[in-house]
Amino acid sequence: MEAPGADIIAAFAKMLQAMAEAAENNAHFDPEAAAAAAAADELTEELLAAVRPAQCKQLLGERLFPKVKEIQPDLAGKLTGMMLEMGTPEILLITKDPLLLLVKVQEGTEVLLQHCQTVLPTTGTTVIRRGAVVRAPVHNLDAYMPPASRPLLTARQLAAVPAPERRLLMEHRLFYAVHKLQPLMSKRIAQTLVTAAESNPTERGWRQEGSRWVNAPAMATASRVLAMLDQPAELARLVNTSVEALRLRSMRLPAGLSLRSDEEVLAAAAGLAPEGQALPWAPLPGVHPRFPPAFRSAARALLLCRARARRMVAAAEAAGGGTTSRVPQGVGLLDSLPEELIQPILALAAHPLEAWS
Repeated sequence: MEAPGADIIAAFAKMLQAMAEAAENNAHFDPEAAAAAAAADELTEELLAAVRPAQCKQLLGERLFPKVKEIQPDLAGKLTGMMLEMGTPEILLITKDPLLLLVKVQEGTEVLLQHCQTVLPTTGTTVIRRGAVVRAPVHNLDAYMPPASRPLLTARQLAAVPAPERRLLMEHRLFYAVHKLQPLMSKRIAQTLVTAAESNPTERGWRQEGSRWVNAPAMATASRVLAMLDQPAELARLVNTSVEALRLRSMRLPAGLSLRSDEEVLAAAAGLAPEGQALPWAPLPGVHPRFPPAFRSAARALLLCRARARRMVAAAEAAGGGTTSRVPQGVGLLDSLPEELIQPILALAAHPLEAWS
């Protein structure tokens, strides 16, 4: 049995705690710094450190909300509120990085869709209000993830990335590939696939490869993820398995949204190129920039040398007397190399990627 007046004592204790928190906030409050933060074109951690926590969230929300609204107008309020639960540094990154913003909006939208029919006890309304329009996922991810931002990586390079960043990088790469197969819940599926790749490591600890020591579990995980990216048909099968395991087809989705069927996912995979290490080289804007810098430099050197050889041979022929005595033998051989062989030679030299990393 509670002592007499226990509720009054508890309420008084809460009031004292609130007063103490307010006093602490006010102790660090600088009105001029707060005004500067509100008027700044770009928020920084230093500016936000000088304002009260509540005002900090408000300033961040004011910058974040319009960006979220461009992607999901009717869910912008809820999604912004969800993002404001993160730490200030992460929120600042989202406001500056369109890809991170898109990924977080997609992730938040998927969470809301999974619980869209849940009734909120505070308001009596569903998580996604009736009549709200939920936009389909962004169709063209290349606007957010251009080829140059997705360089090809070896398992060793991926394993060398610190653990938190490595998982995020693997999720982003799988998100890009899965989005082309099953756009609606691509972030949730990508997270599931990375978790599966990380589970039950066949090796533990570190092992030596030549003169290097590598993290064996990280190498195993990286190899599994790259294998998924390099085999679109197998990735499609894993996507369909994930949809079933997560019971995504049981969701009651808003009008206009639907998951692709298993057959549609498999058909979409037929048109995908490998996204891991096995991408064939081609002199295309969407392919060449993804290869290691050392290979790109070597390819450029070969093409420049061949172009110079052609000019030297052409000049010798114009001067008369043939080319044998006028140009070095190697130049003549390079000039005689047929155009149709140059690209196959470069494509053959591009792999394995380890040779260039």
